[in-house]
Amino acid sequence: MNRHVTNGIFGLMDDNKQRKLGRGIADRRKRLRDNLWPDLDEDALWLRKARVGFTTIPRTITLIGRILDQMSGKGSPVSGTYLTLWCWVFDEGFVEIRTPRELAYESGFAGPRAEATWRIRMRKLEELGIISVKAGLAGDFQYVLMYDPIKEIQRLYESRSQDLAFQSLMHRLIQIGADDELATQHTDRLPGIQGEVDTSTLRSIGQKRKMSAAAIDRALQAIRAQGAREYISASGTMLELLSDLARAQALRDLNGAYEMFVAAHPSNARHVSTQAPAKVLNQYILPQLDLRGTERFLAWEKRNPTWAEQVRAALDDFSLEAWAREAVAEIGKTEPVTA
Repeated sequence: MNRHVTNGIFGLMDDNKQRKLGRGIADRRKRLRDNLWPDLDEDALWLRKARVGFTTIPRTITLIGRILDQMSGKGSPVSGTYLTLWCWVFDEGFVEIRTPRELAYESGFAGPRAEATWRIRMRKLEELGIISVKAGLAGDFQYVLMYDPIKEIQRLYESRSQDLAFQSLMHRLIQIGADDELATQHTDRLPGIQGEVDTSTLRSIGQKRKMSAAAIDRALQAIRAQGAREYISASGTMLELLSDLARAQALRDLNGAYEMFVAAHPSNARHVSTQAPAKVLNQYILPQLDLRGTERFLAWEKRNPTWAEQVRAALDDFSLEAWAREAVAEIGKTEPVTA
């Protein structure tokens, strides 16, 4: 499954353009940093591209750790142990532990009971389902498989109320543009088709909304692929399409594709519409703002707390494009809140 398509027949950004955009944002951040610290010697910084010995860690790792500590029970925090595993893992999501005492020390445990305490924490992580372990000659935890923490945390919250810790994690995922990590609840795993809708009827909806021919074709493909097993959500193909169209600033096509989807899968419409605000924000609005765009949005959000509901309403009455343009203009003029 490819959740981040950057090219396509209807004008999505190709890889070269995306790399150039990334360099442009990095260059602006560097200029801002150099303006604030004009006498800075870069050798005093730990820069990934100039150093060795780095790993890739989710930006949400602190919030993930907070939730795991909360779920592991009072007096048994596991975040230090979990973070240490991330510092040892490679891109295969797999860790081989040959010296448990070394991992125990890095996890914050010392003294004669260091390894025993570390093993208890590792077992708690396994019980939470965040890791899977296999024994070897070096001990019960020689081989560790690290699952996607976002998916596993969502699974854990299926049987409990969504508290502040969970909502903070979800908000941060939206902020950093990782909203495609957000899985649907199990109620959306079934196609939910209510009767047969022929292709010509769906195509006529797209044509009426003046969608591009390519976008209509891809919307039809997404509708036919409802319930595809390679996606977490039954509506995964449509959600991916909405992300792509928002990224391409093709909100008319996005709105039309949603309308086609509602006609074909009405019982799944609410789930898709609840995912739309995050996609519009991260793929359409924020990329058009300056370096302080996120701060401007947060200040604007305080005055517009119902913005997500407004996006869903705009989807329903086919006014999303107009709403989003106005929102970009307003947010761009909003002064960030100062401490």
